[in-house]
Amino acid sequence: ANEYLGPAIMQQAFRWVIDSRDEYRDERLEMLGGDMKLDECFQVGVCSLACPKGLDPRRSNEELQELYKDCLLYTSPSPRDRQKSRMPSSACKKKKKKK
Repeated sequence: ANEYLGPAIMQQAFRWVIDSRDEYRDERLEMLGGDMKLDECFQVGVCSLACPKGLDPRRSNEELQELYKDCLLYTSPSPRDRQKSRMPSSACKKKKKKK
């Protein structure tokens, strides 16, 4: 089960991660970046063209990758004690969408 799950699953995950009520944002991002192989998407964009609901899974995946990179700092092992440091979801900076 350590394989890329595809654009539909990543689109659903994106919906949860950007929800301000989600209390498990960091854990979700950590799972997406590791076990679900978020970086396995080649960002071709065919999924966005083919999406029957008019969503943009390519862009959502790109934003998930950025959020994962931003939050990686807070979930990476501490060099001193080799244990994961946990910061609250509020520690992860939410990027404002550029218009």
